[in-house]
Amino acid sequence: MTSMFSYLWGGKKADDAKPENENAELAMRDQLDDHGDFACKLDGTLEYADFLVLRAVIMRQSWRLFRPQRDELNKKKLEAFNARNQSEYVKIFRDG
Repeated sequence: MTSMFSYLWGGKKADDAKPENENAELAMRDQLDDHGDFACKLDGTLEYADFLVLRAVIMRQSWRLFRPQRDELNKKKLEAFNARNQSEYVKIFRDG
């Protein structure tokens, strides 16, 4: 799947690309700084291409930030599912 996205977005990363910051917020800021200025329409909304970049950066970094909590909830959810405890499963699902 990575190769498909790599193909769609212009190839693999350059070998000399700087590593992503461990802190998700700082990595997000770095990526937005690398993108440069965002083009806005007269009404103040972002151009569609810039909106997609902004959304992709935010989604990537939020996924990184909350992955440990999501993995823990998925583990508990699977345990409740295997125990056929529907009320506990629903509670964990809501917590997620």
